[in-house]
Amino acid sequence: MAISILRDMGLTHGPTFDEAEPETPIPCEGDRTSNPALQEMFSSAVQQAEAFGHNYIGTEHLLLGLLSGNSPAALWLRQRGIDTAAVRAKVDQLMNDH
Repeated sequence: MAISILRDMGLTHGPTFDEAEPETPIPCEGDRTSNPALQEMFSSAVQQAEAFGHNYIGTEHLLLGLLSGNSPAALWLRQRGIDTAAVRAKVDQLMNDH
């Protein structure tokens, strides 16, 4: 669902995604579950799912969880007009359509 939301909001594969070079490298070794930012994003995703009354964590919840933080990815998305309120409205719309 997150891909559909991002496409509907104007983000597509190609030059837009190519410019999203990671500013902060993500280490490949070690336990990633101890990363506080990642834990916060997943915790927020759970809260988002609960707020919608969903009993699962979908990509839409992960996207909302990501946007709740200040990671480079969240800032990059916000710079392109993707914010929590717009994504939440899109999730509501998609859920009502199904």
